[in-house]
Amino acid sequence: LAALTDDQAARLCAGARRRWYVRNERIVRAGDPAAGLHVITSGLAQVEMGERGERQVILAILGPGGHFGEVELIDGNAPQANVIARQACEMVSLDRATMLACLDENPRLAAAFTRSLARRAREADERIASLALLDVQDRVARLLVEKSQLVEGRRVIADRISKQDIARMTGASRERVSRVMTELRQRGLIEVTGRSILLRESIGRAANRSAAAPELPLPALQRS
Repeated sequence: LAALTDDQAARLCAGARRRWYVRNERIVRAGDPAAGLHVITSGLAQVEMGERGERQVILAILGPGGHFGEVELIDGNAPQANVIARQACEMVSLDRATMLACLDENPRLAAAFTRSLARRAREADERIASLALLDVQDRVARLLVEKSQLVEGRRVIADRISKQDIARMTGASRERVSRVMTELRQRGLIEVTGRSILLRESIGRAANRSAAAPELPLPALQRS
């Protein structure tokens, strides 16, 4: 949205809606009419498909600055996924008609929007490739690396992801994920302390190498 002109920004702000959601409140329901572009200003939101339970799949967890609704904004069709407040969060929703008008008027904004859609499509392709080509241990390891941050030179997940959520993001059972996490700890690739997970250097190097070639297994996790 940095490519907006002052006039376009003013028009979008005039039609924007700010809302607050409590934890576990539904933000978007699959099948509802397309409503525009949604931007998270605080908290966490979870994009998921299926009813909550064993068959639920988590597609993304979005934090401040994250956004969703781009596809529905363009094609006008109903969203296919639910969006739930994972934590209490604040959202700004931008009006669809005004946003489309701004895209028509502003080539720079349209190009930035296209890049955003292309990035989401690439992420979806990588997720499909991961499910098809990697075993559960490699999928779990890659997810841990994706969710980690570099803190003082160490790769850390500060707020540990539950095994159930890991299962829903990797297409595995909770029991299998539990066994994988135990195996990763025993091999010294991760260290769990309280709510934090420390990823050892070997798993970080493997993830960096695999980022350019997502079709390959993580080298650090190849079986001996």
